[in-house]
Amino acid sequence: MKTLAEIQNQTVIVIETSENIEEKKYLNNIGIYPEVLLSVIKNDIRSRQPLLVEVNDSRFMIARDLAEKIFVVHILEDQEVLFKGNKTQQREYILQVIQEFSHHFSLKECIQKAQEKDQTIGDITVYRTVRLLKE
Repeated sequence: MKTLAEIQNQTVIVIETSENIEEKKYLNNIGIYPEVLLSVIKNDIRSRQPLLVEVNDSRFMIARDLAEKIFVVHILEDQEVLFKGNKTQQREYILQVIQEFSHHFSLKECIQKAQEKDQTIGDITVYRTVRLLKE
């Protein structure tokens, strides 16, 4: 299991934070807790400089000694980052459909193409996935 201090320019899911109550309270206040999606923006592993991380669209500096007490469970692939850690086969199909369009398209066209790939994809799934990708 890696610590946050070992991660460079990747998005991860936090599994465990410091056991120190004050440190844990501080981390919770800035949005770092188990199962949160966190991106390491800047980390010079060779130095003792703080890490720059992004959590819920906010950026924070984390002291290296504190980052060494934050354990990560999963380093996300690019598509998982797009889907905020919740990548599904249906979402992958919808992303493929969007990437196949060479022109502007309507949601109705996107739904039709997605349902050609998988008939179980509902309208709402397409709407939510497009909204998620837009975010």
